[in-house]
Amino acid sequence: MTRPPCPKTRLVDAHFAGRISAAEEAEMRRHLLEGCPTCHFRYTRLAMVAKVQPGAAPARERIAAGLGFKEGTRSWPMLFGLAAACAVLLIAFLVRRSDGDRFAARGPSVAGGEVRIFRIRPGAASEPVVDRIAASDELAFAYRNGTGKRHLFIFGVDEHQHAYWFSPAWRSASEVPAAPVAVGDGALHEIEDAIGHPYDGAKLDVYGLFSDRPWQVQELEAAVKAAPPGAAPSLDGVVVIQHLEVTR
Repeated sequence: MTRPPCPKTRLVDAHFAGRISAAEEAEMRRHLLEGCPTCHFRYTRLAMVAKVQPGAAPARERIAAGLGFKEGTRSWPMLFGLAAACAVLLIAFLVRRSDGDRFAARGPSVAGGEVRIFRIRPGAASEPVVDRIAASDELAFAYRNGTGKRHLFIFGVDEHQHAYWFSPAWRSASEVPAAPVAVGDGALHEIEDAIGHPYDGAKLDVYGLFSDRPWQVQELEAAVKAAPPGAAPSLDGVVVIQHLEVTR
């Protein structure tokens, strides 16, 4: 698919090359949250490549470099000013096991399949989601894939059978997002994006689907709509579900 050129893709490239300033990092994050499909696609693809490319800088190192955490170059006033724009990045420090995780397992096997949700609010630290979110929250995710499956899809379904996409992010009906590759080393990995949606229901079931099938988002939405009201869709893979309340 051809995407319109965007001059700010240079910021995405600089982030992954480790040659981005703190001010440029903040500009890039704001631009991504504004929903540019060209830059979002480029960032997602480069993040996927970085997870499997030998010698690529880990996400934490890229983030630290972009925020100015280098010997002799720290600027604390700037870092505090960037906190809201870069709040999604804080999930890297919160992805630890919690007794509050409430994922119900479905599918042939759930050994090693785990998805964690974090809420992102401007000016506040991100925090794990247990059983409710505010309609205004942006959500970020981390996962552990010991299932042996190649892909991980994350989406929400409300009581009206409306689907809301988190990974891959699907912002335009004209897009055909690539199936996200899930690193299968059994370690915890963060998904470097935060997504908000205009939820119209009071309940949201968040699905994490580990699958070898490279589903298209349209196929999964069709499976959601084909399911009887109140029933989980029939999906090919290992599924974890978290049931959330949406407050306003």
